Amino acid sequence: MLNKSVSYEDSKKKLHTYKLLKIIDSIYNRRQMAFYKGQLDLVEKLNIEGQICAEMMLQEDYRRSLHWKERRNAQLTMTPDCEFCSRPADVAHHNKYFGILFMEKLGIDLKSLCHKNII
Repeated sequence: MLNKSVSYEDSKKKLHTYKLLKIIDSIYNRRQMAFYKGQLDLVEKLNIEGQICAEMMLQEDYRRSLHWKERRNAQLTMTPDCEFCSRPADVAHHNKYFGILFMEKLGIDLKSLCHKNII
């Protein structure tokens, strides 16, 4: 019988999503190489694979990925101040999660926030 009291996040924890970190980092590295070589069809394919992998991961595991570290740093470099109060930003925060993971657009899908304004 199915236990309906188990949350989606609890299910992900039982699946040990941290094990997907090596896979998503490999996809990221392959995508970077394909981009530099101008292989845009391969980049698109790897974006889809990365998104599927990212959506299976716990948020804390995704934040350890090379992709997320690069996106976070790029967002905070582009917009170093909190977008609500203009204090120095501490974090890059997603506006939404579904359908954009591994393909986040700076300033659109991500916002720079200080710790005071984290939602």
